[in-house]
Amino acid sequence: MTLRSNVFRSGELPRRRNSRNVRRPRLFLFFFFFVLTVFGILVVVVFPTTTTRSIPLFSSGHQNENVVLDYVNTSTFFSVQDFKRVEQESKGVPVMLPPGFDVLDVGASKGAGSINFLSQALESEFGKHQATGYHPRTLGVDIDPNKVAICRKAGKECLEGNILELTSGDNSVGGVTAWHVLEHMPSCQVAEKIWIRTSQLADRFSLFHGPAFDDAHVLLDKGFHRFYENWTGHRCHFNSTMLSHAISASPHVASAYIIALVHPIESSKSNVLLPNGAKKNSHHYNSGIHPPKLEHVHFSPIVYEEMRACVLYEALGTENPTTTTVGLDTALALKDVLKLVRSSSKVVSCHAPGIVDGNSCVQYLENLVKRTLEEAKGSGILKLRKMQNKK
Repeated sequence: MTLRSNVFRSGELPRRRNSRNVRRPRLFLFFFFFVLTVFGILVVVVFPTTTTRSIPLFSSGHQNENVVLDYVNTSTFFSVQDFKRVEQESKGVPVMLPPGFDVLDVGASKGAGSINFLSQALESEFGKHQATGYHPRTLGVDIDPNKVAICRKAGKECLEGNILELTSGDNSVGGVTAWHVLEHMPSCQVAEKIWIRTSQLADRFSLFHGPAFDDAHVLLDKGFHRFYENWTGHRCHFNSTMLSHAISASPHVASAYIIALVHPIESSKSNVLLPNGAKKNSHHYNSGIHPPKLEHVHFSPIVYEEMRACVLYEALGTENPTTTTVGLDTALALKDVLKLVRSSSKVVSCHAPGIVDGNSCVQYLENLVKRTLEEAKGSGILKLRKMQNKK
């Protein structure tokens, strides 16, 4: 019987396969995967596409140092690296505050927000066709050249540069707006420096808007946080204590000011709150993408979503406070805060000349606004009253 070639003939031993031929492909595969692993480690460690660091989730006065979340820069935000790069590029480049502007808007971005404050406030108070006697000019300043280009394309007057490098000479502005910008600074020290620097440029007022970071521990103890507290772009959790310190540290002494927390968060049902452990850089709560959360948890004390503040630098008369008025732009800036004070807000601090009681201080500022606006409406033409003792 003829045997197939793959069957050994009787009395023959099987031929031994060459062990070298067997080992070569195995060694090759091992070497290939080893090289691939080493390359991957080099890409992540030596050439990182994102910068990772661990910073406290809550950097307010009630910071819990045991809770640490990992913040990763993404292209969604103007990162610390971007800030430092543009800041370095702007050094040595003279940035001069030009004359003729009523308001300086810090962090004007694309020109769709706070740069429009004064013109919109005038239209809201007096009507589109009546607010013709006063045409305010607002200058936006932003460190991001791309945003400045968009701002200018939108028809706004916008200056590219680092606000800390801005020189003024003999020029100044009536007021400064800083809306949702200080929390984006690389550190709270930089945020305070910006507040102090810009306050020195203002003759009459500084107006602040920002996320509320106060009382973060109240939420933390219940297993929640406000969505913006876990954002890569919010490097400084600028709370009311920090703002109060910045106001008192400024060489430009305030004649009056108010700091208020507005838009109360009454329970965990609010979509502003996320359960701890939710994905970073998330926005409002969405049950489709976020972990489940209890919706009937209440908080004591009440926590808030936004902080607003207005600081006055005008000299306020103390001899007859019932007749004192301020500049029209100052009154509108004050009203921007006061209009929310009577509706479930928390006045953190209020200061006015000769007044100690908080409620009396709020009443004093409300009367100041009321008299100024009535005077402007009664004059028949809107005129901005300049300070007699201009800085």
